[in-house]
Amino acid sequence: MPEPETDQPHVREVEAVYRGNLRTMTPAQRLDAAMDMYWVAQEQKTSAVKRQHPDWTESQVRQAVREAFLYARD
Repeated sequence: MPEPETDQPHVREVEAVYRGNLRTMTPAQRLDAAMDMYWVAQEQKTSAVKRQHPDWTESQVRQAVREAFLYARD
């Protein structure tokens, strides 16, 4: 993993701890962690879309979130 491109020391520290933790995990644990992050991102995006479009139906929200992840866009 390349070094983070930041001049903020706390970000570098967190990145170093994160990398250290990844090295101690089994492949299955890394996959579980990645899936957890994916679902958290889905939940956060869903909340953001609902805040931006309170009048949308659940179906419209799900479609917007799906498209955001499919096309990697806001």
